[in-house]
Amino acid sequence: MTEAGLVPFAPVPNATALKPSQTNEVFGFVQNPLRPNGGFLARFPDLSKALNIDPTMVAAGKYKSADSKTVLNTSTIDVTWAYDPVADFPAVFNVFSLANSALAALPINLLAGASIAGDPVIPLGLNVASVLGITGLVLGAPADGKAWYVTAVPNELPILTPIRLPGLGINAVLGALNSPYLLGNPVADALEPALKILVNTGYTDVLAPDKLAQCATACGTADAKTWAELGYQAYDRTFQTSATPTPFGSVEPLTPEEKKAVPGDSWNALVDGIKAEFAKPFWGILVPNNGTQSAAATPAAVKPSAVKAAAATPVVEAAPVAAPVAPPATPVAASAPAVQVSAPAADPAPAAPAADPAPVSTPVAPKAEISLPANDPAPAPAPRAGGHRGAVASVGSDNSDAPKASAPTGHRGA
Repeated sequence: MTEAGLVPFAPVPNATALKPSQTNEVFGFVQNPLRPNGGFLARFPDLSKALNIDPTMVAAGKYKSADSKTVLNTSTIDVTWAYDPVADFPAVFNVFSLANSALAALPINLLAGASIAGDPVIPLGLNVASVLGITGLVLGAPADGKAWYVTAVPNELPILTPIRLPGLGINAVLGALNSPYLLGNPVADALEPALKILVNTGYTDVLAPDKLAQCATACGTADAKTWAELGYQAYDRTFQTSATPTPFGSVEPLTPEEKKAVPGDSWNALVDGIKAEFAKPFWGILVPNNGTQSAAATPAAVKPSAVKAAAATPVVEAAPVAAPVAPPATPVAASAPAVQVSAPAADPAPAAPAADPAPVSTPVAPKAEISLPANDPAPAPAPRAGGHRGAVASVGSDNSDAPKASAPTGHRGA
């Protein structure tokens, strides 16, 4: 059935049920107000209909006509950032969630970094290529239409942006001056853990502490994992229900028992946050400049390698020099009289008459000194040591976000 105003697809000539006429299409959305769980128009469907806007998303999948001669293969790619008021609006009335969402309209907080929740980029690209029939990248026939929901989860909550904003400007200047320290924000950092709980409880995908032990994947399968095993923490958001239509106020994120635990958990998080700031150097007021530290660490990392290379080079060159010195030492050692002559010379009685021949023994003394290291067993390992040093010298998912990878790159739901 074709909606009014739309032209139905018609099969190409000679199309059959076995070889149908197929159309592949991909829709891309950024800040999609129709995202089923989070889009503003989807949160308030009655308002959307009053504005003559259809609040439903384009359905992803492969659809056939009644005679199977025509196939429509549709995929959607939906990208936004967490707490965006357009595409990630709260699901229930929560003062903290609503204020946080309003301040996410201009996502300055993303400057502090973010992690990606949803489908990885590589599988996403491969699946899209498959949907479009680019078989040079993907072997086989185009895949069935799917929907991918990708969300950038910031490391810092938007609700704390007004407190952090002055420090951003100051740190920009300090960073340009290569200052070893930047200005921290202990107040915002101390408040962040508690506010994260209060903000995330306004969304249906929040993980109450008792849910961490539940299966995140299909229970009973070989790869079954709990939310905790996947790296989630209490009151994190999963971003796994973006494809589930959820009007505002239609679902309660927490049970009554879970709601009772929120005040105590928030208070404990606040106390822990304050303690953590006092435990930091300078109480978190000054923090090391990571950029400066990284630049300083580079020479330090290179220096040991350079020293080892320099040490190895003389050892390799010293080996041939030691070989010529050893032969002269052997004859001197064979002429033991040289040593015997120096022994009587040490006697005080003949020393007085032998004062004149002393210059003759003088050249012998250096030879004896040279021969001593050659005959001494201590330098014997030197060639072996030189040889040792020379050796040293020599997943897209169907209408759902994929589970989060363990230990993500960033702090989720923060």
